[in-house]
Amino acid sequence: MVTGSTCIICETARAGENGLVVCGNYICPLCEEKITKVSVSDPAYECYTSGLKKIWRCTGNCLPSGDSIFLASLARR
Repeated sequence: MVTGSTCIICETARAGENGLVVCGNYICPLCEEKITKVSVSDPAYECYTSGLKKIWRCTGNCLPSGDSIFLASLARR
């Protein structure tokens, strides 16, 4: 389970909060929820896709040791 870091989407420090880590980048629970519910017609859609693109543009050493994708949110279920 991953707890707290700075969210790659909203760039807010979320100490003590569980979240999602993709390729070593933390996504806070609030952004995780919003990403799953945002529609393409929503003005915020571009903000979330831009944040996710930061993960995929990562160069070189963006993969953490071990698994490349951690779904910490699954541990909460």
